[in-house]
Amino acid sequence: MKLSAALSSIAIVVLAFTGTSVAGYASYVNVSADANNVIYSTAVVDGSYFAMPLGAVHTPEVYNSLNGVGGWVYGTAAPPQNYVSATNNQHIQGSPGVVYQNNTTEQVFCSVGGLVYVATINFGISVKVATYKFVSTDPVTRYSTYTLSCPNGNGNCTCGTTNYLGSQAHAWAEEFTLWTSSAGCLFVDLIQYKDGPPAPYNCS
Repeated sequence: MKLSAALSSIAIVVLAFTGTSVAGYASYVNVSADANNVIYSTAVVDGSYFAMPLGAVHTPEVYNSLNGVGGWVYGTAAPPQNYVSATNNQHIQGSPGVVYQNNTTEQVFCSVGGLVYVATINFGISVKVATYKFVSTDPVTRYSTYTLSCPNGNGNCTCGTTNYLGSQAHAWAEEFTLWTSSAGCLFVDLIQYKDGPPAPYNCS
């Protein structure tokens, strides 16, 4: 399968946020998927703060669990006025249409005051499939028109559209889209053109 090189540069910033905050700290989660349906998640907390007692140090801490895989990562402690950062990278082998849970906690612990920043970013993530059937090719533009045609019913398609304009002429066009429960359909990460099995795929 061929994947657009632009995929790795696309990210979701702050999918959701609940918690307490001290000015100067921020957190976010980046997600992506590759041509083999491997799903990646990167959770980050960073920043600095000034108004803390003399002698205090702040430690950045990030929990990232992707479908139960992962755990805690701890950054280097530093005085509050110094920039601190912690990054937790996780990945799993996914299957199209299956929703996986990504649970993260980003926090900063003060040696004097305890937790001064806590964020929770939780969401479901999946690669959704849309199946399109070939209709015709324009003799001038050479682009081919496809129509949504899910073997399991078009109502099961989360991210597809009624029609698809493709650059190739084959019996089927299979569209794979990265989706999260908090942001919905994000971007098309792969198009496959097929003339037979394993296409047509069930939509999701």
